Amino acid sequence: MTAPASNPTELTEHHTTVTDPLTRPLLAELTYEYSTRYEKPVDLDREYPPEEFGPPGGAFLLLLSIGPLPFEKDLSAGHHLETPTP
Repeated sequence: MTAPASNPTELTEHHTTVTDPLTRPLLAELTYEYSTRYEKPVDLDREYPPEEFGPPGGAFLLLLSIGPLPFEKDLSAGHHLETPTP
């Protein structure tokens, strides 16, 4: 049996749009991921227009954490999580 975490992470839902300043870190990390994985420049606004993530056919949801996430230590040290390639 696993003991409960001493500092549990609290997540809150934030319904928003891709133009919200809170999305900048996420979009910057996605740009880095796509650019390095596919070895070409990526323009997320052109490839995935903001309109696709809004009503009536879409939504944009951020999960915001209060407290450390299990992988946060690696990211704060400047390490990016590696995704295995098929």
